[in-house]
Amino acid sequence: MDSRGRFQKIKKEKNQKIIIELIRKEEMSFTQLLSKVPFSQTTLTKHLKILSKNKDIVKGILNGNEVYKLTKKGKKSFDDLFLLSNDIEKIRTRGGKHYVSPSHLRGSIISCLLPWGIESDLVLDKEMDKLNLLRSDDVAEIEEFVFKKIANNVRAKKLNKEQFGKLVLGFKIDYNELLKSIKENSLTYVNNITKDECDLLNKMEESPENITEKDDIKFKELRKKTYKKIKELSKS
Repeated sequence: MDSRGRFQKIKKEKNQKIIIELIRKEEMSFTQLLSKVPFSQTTLTKHLKILSKNKDIVKGILNGNEVYKLTKKGKKSFDDLFLLSNDIEKIRTRGGKHYVSPSHLRGSIISCLLPWGIESDLVLDKEMDKLNLLRSDDVAEIEEFVFKKIANNVRAKKLNKEQFGKLVLGFKIDYNELLKSIKENSLTYVNNITKDECDLLNKMEESPENITEKDDIKFKELRKKTYKKIKELSKS
């Protein structure tokens, strides 16, 4: 699949996620949806037809007006797209492992009769468990990083008032996708990307259907140059 094809697929999925999220919150008419989505009437019509054909949404009547609402299948699609709890349940169903407090940091701090406020959990498929990708020390480092970030924000905003509530920060890691990212140096690449590449990527995201073969060739050439630069940087 070329750059145009990849971006068309990404754009399609992104737009449909926006529609599903909006309808999940509230059953909406076409006019209401159009006022909230960041794309055209033509694009909205196209995606509503696709979602209706896939039986993710159906038309209904609310207060005398025609509205779109999620079907049971649509609600499941929402769970698959947005809810980490759904992924956790799938891993458990497959016989995966669940480690409560895999970091030693919480236990060490609590044993000193000090508050901590962060508790980690690790849920992973059996195959991933054997790879030992995250050790106890690794999780402790992540907890420490999160603690320092939040502590800095609390101090910066002078938030001293006691507040009741919890915050859940989740990471869903697709191992195959992560391997590709490691092999392709995704993080290093983003930190070294050129303005010309960014301009082309923005054009692809905004209107992938208008990307020409010339644009695609130019993008591939720019990408080769950036990878060459990364390779040279790794040697220095």
